[in-house]
Amino acid sequence: MKMTKQSPVERCMRGNRVQEIKCLSCSCGPRFGGRHKFKQHENGGLLEKFPHGVSIQLTLTRTNENMNRTNLHVCSGSDKDAGREQPPTPAPGQQAAREEHPCHARTYGSSFVPGEVEKEVYAWWERRGSFAPRGEGEKFTMVIPPPNVTGQLHIGHALTVTVQDTLVRWRRMQGFDTQWIPGVDHAGIATQSAVERRLAKTQGVTRHDLGRERFLQEVWKWYEDYNGRIDNQLRRMGASLDWKQKVFTMDDTRYRAATRAFVQLHEKGLVYRSERLVNWCPHLRTVISDLEVDSEEITKPTRLSLPGQDKAVEFGVMHDFAYPVQGGGELVVSTTRLETMLGDAAVAIHPEDPRYKHLHGGRVEHPMFPGRTLPIVLDADLVDPEQGTGAVKITPAHDENDFACAQRHGLEIVNMLNDDATLNATCGPTWEGMGRFEAREKLVKALDEAGLYRGKRANPMRLARCSRSGDVIEPLLKPQWFVNCDRMAERALKAVETGDLQLEPAWHAKTWREFLSKIHDWCVSRQLWWGHRIPAYRIAGDVEDRWWVAETHEEAAALASRDTGRALETLELEQDPDVLDTWFSSGLFAMSAQGWPDKEMSALDRYPLSLMETGADILFFWVARMVFLSSELRPDGGLPFPRVLLHPMIRDRQGRKMSKSLGNVIDPLHVMDGVSLETLQDGVRQGNLAASEVKRALKSLEQEFPQGIPACGTDAQRLALASYMNASSAINLDIGRVEVWKHFCNKLWNAQRFVLMTIANDVEQEKESDAAADAARDVMTRWIRSRLASTVERCNTSLESANFADFTQAAQDFVVNDLCDVYIETSKLRPDPDALVSSLDASLRLLHPVAPFCTEELWHRLHAQVSPGFDTTTSITETRYPSADELAGLRDSTVEEKVGLIIDAVHATRALRDKLKGVVESSKLFREICFVLEETHEDCFLAQAAGQRLVQHLTRAANVRVETASSSPSSNASSLEMVVQSGVVARLEVEVEAGDADKIAKEVGRLAKKAEKISKTLDKWQSRRESPRYAKAPAHVQEQDAGTILKLENERQTLLNAKDALESMIRRT
Repeated sequence: MKMTKQSPVERCMRGNRVQEIKCLSCSCGPRFGGRHKFKQHENGGLLEKFPHGVSIQLTLTRTNENMNRTNLHVCSGSDKDAGREQPPTPAPGQQAAREEHPCHARTYGSSFVPGEVEKEVYAWWERRGSFAPRGEGEKFTMVIPPPNVTGQLHIGHALTVTVQDTLVRWRRMQGFDTQWIPGVDHAGIATQSAVERRLAKTQGVTRHDLGRERFLQEVWKWYEDYNGRIDNQLRRMGASLDWKQKVFTMDDTRYRAATRAFVQLHEKGLVYRSERLVNWCPHLRTVISDLEVDSEEITKPTRLSLPGQDKAVEFGVMHDFAYPVQGGGELVVSTTRLETMLGDAAVAIHPEDPRYKHLHGGRVEHPMFPGRTLPIVLDADLVDPEQGTGAVKITPAHDENDFACAQRHGLEIVNMLNDDATLNATCGPTWEGMGRFEAREKLVKALDEAGLYRGKRANPMRLARCSRSGDVIEPLLKPQWFVNCDRMAERALKAVETGDLQLEPAWHAKTWREFLSKIHDWCVSRQLWWGHRIPAYRIAGDVEDRWWVAETHEEAAALASRDTGRALETLELEQDPDVLDTWFSSGLFAMSAQGWPDKEMSALDRYPLSLMETGADILFFWVARMVFLSSELRPDGGLPFPRVLLHPMIRDRQGRKMSKSLGNVIDPLHVMDGVSLETLQDGVRQGNLAASEVKRALKSLEQEFPQGIPACGTDAQRLALASYMNASSAINLDIGRVEVWKHFCNKLWNAQRFVLMTIANDVEQEKESDAAADAARDVMTRWIRSRLASTVERCNTSLESANFADFTQAAQDFVVNDLCDVYIETSKLRPDPDALVSSLDASLRLLHPVAPFCTEELWHRLHAQVSPGFDTTTSITETRYPSADELAGLRDSTVEEKVGLIIDAVHATRALRDKLKGVVESSKLFREICFVLEETHEDCFLAQAAGQRLVQHLTRAANVRVETASSSPSSNASSLEMVVQSGVVARLEVEVEAGDADKIAKEVGRLAKKAEKISKTLDKWQSRRESPRYAKAPAHVQEQDAGTILKLENERQTLLNAKDALESMIRRT
């Protein structure tokens, strides 16, 4: 089409000289090739024709002015269709928010290449401030669960980002004033352990060699390194975070928050110091939380390599030995930790055990300490006479049950271990300084020589190991700081019971009740250097364990002076060297991330949060503690959030927990960008794993990813992760599913390319008269709009209820099944440009929250070509999310029923062909398809020319014939039939030749074997469901199993139907 003097291009050029013309989007199809170069007159006029739908860029020169770049959209030569001049690119110093979208500098390729889009688009979003609160609308606020600054993020973090970002983007597009606050957690023990391992590996030094100050400098270097890596990963994953609000749990405000909270809780009498049994890691020499204890199942005698041990140590065995009884006889006891007998304080028996009635009030002699005797105590709470010998050794300082027994009976409680798990002076000079496992071996020999060792036997057990070091945990009696949680737990329980706090999925409420009803006081002190120093002080050199808790040294000194009567200048205070448990500061994150305590609680205008989303594995260690601390620190005792969404843990394809030592930890960037097996293995070799673990990890990687991981892009990864979110307790991640969603993104990409080309061709071509095609187009337009309205309602409902699996399924069903496979395909008969564009536009807006990059790119390319005057500086993030209310008027059950019949007819046709595929010549299957209608369906849509035209097009049949049941001849040997719907039968007639019968018979045999195999699988499932224990399985597990069984049953029935149909053909031949 030749541009006229009145064209938009010519109007734009008046008074200007064209310096350069470039095509920005060659997306109308291959006939336009690559980037265009347009000829021009000497005076700046244009000679070359412009293809429809091409966006061009003009560089113009005005008199006495600098060059300005102007984007123009050319639709046609008419004023009605032609695009308007777009705003010029901002000059330096102008507001960056008006920057043009980067896609306009790239060609529209034949496939979606995420790497060409993602980084540019995210940077563009940041420059234009797309993620900042807009100051209008209802507030919606979330905080990211701050990732530990221990290393790079893994696929579990990608799931968190996917879920949270989907919610934030959805709410933003709904008009909410959104803010999603980023942050990083200092992760005390995890980070300190990682830095210590690196120092040992790279410099051969320990933290004690460096001293506290120099070691902390090394940790801050680690933070600076990994903090940037984490931020980069979050950006790459598309997280629309308000980066200006980013916080770190060790920055000044968060440090003050931890200090203020500890002091206030102490003032309320909830923080106290006491000597109690704690989880002690001898290798790290610190208390660790329950979360940092891994419980390892030992089913048989097993030797394990432990840090700091020269040789492997045997576990999974029970040692039996005898205590001589004063006055004669013996008591045989059993233990898995033989070395603890050196700290025994008594032997317990059941008061009703008739075997030991004569020993009531007696004593036993300690075989390692001549002259020392131990009381025999009666304890019905501890001793089960049916277990073992019915006698139990009591080591109060190193076992929770024994400690409780000692308190009941007033026994002496003596700690027998040093902090490094060597035996201390209470064990006597023979044993002092000896390692616990060495002492275990030597005690076997010593007891045997004394004639008191009764042997060892296999004993299945659960071994508590430190998740950070791998060392075996020792229960150790230590003075520590504790928080009394009784009152806070009671409030947290009530909040869930009354519905003030909603846990989703709802089945977590049961676990919440079970945990909080048995709450223990919380040990918040850690023997680390990296973390928030406990704000407690004592007088240096004072033998009394007397402490003053205050926010500053000066305040503590004033308190000490008041209580002791000593002058301030005579007091020398020392601060507790321990630090707070990481979960203490994390428990404050919901409020501290918004500025508390620098801002008063009442001034936090976005507190409480709108909701909290995190992993179910930290429900109690983080979520519960946020609820605890908010209930005490908020003046009104309120909750930090009204709703908690909990996502499951991600496991590998085999269902194994992801672990560096297993080599199955997945870096989300590897899924997004792709990675070779060699690179994966290099990462393991360069890590901090022990040599034995490296070997195992390398082997696992080779088995799991023999070809490496293919590049799938961010959107595909997000869609795949969201599709797993179906209220299950675990996700067994298969990279193959991510690849499926990669193909989905590419399908959407190419669908839009085809639509734009179709619209361009439709404008240029004259229509031939075709009433059936026109009628089909009108019906299909009404149908796609009705399907869109249904899908929009389903998507919003799913997001409202956080059912991300249903959300992605609904979007996928619409885009793939309705839009691409049906509507776009049928539009080849007679397109409706408006319906095509509006359907694509809505699809992109529907998908944007979960697939932000490809939708932003496609949305710009779509409107740059079809929307006159489109502002190329806008973003899809500023558009409204499709609303069910807005589209309610498009719902049309009648037209959906009509097209539903057509789709079923197409599926039946394809199913009939599949039964004969490979059995008869392929060309015979496409000659004709016949539909037989009962009298009640003789006026259905399939009986109309438009319906038949649609079936013919979608099935690529040479002819479609429709007959009434009363006039149609019965099926014969050369036909197969299948019910389409009640009253409608599809009939495929083919010529069956002599050689075809043998092929059909073989196919019948194959189908029968396959059906039989599924039947055996179903029998196994049925046996499992009939098991008495199955009734106790969680409801969501039973629901999943029922779905699997239904799927198998349907598959089997399909096979049997196909077998029966082919057998019928054989019988009639």
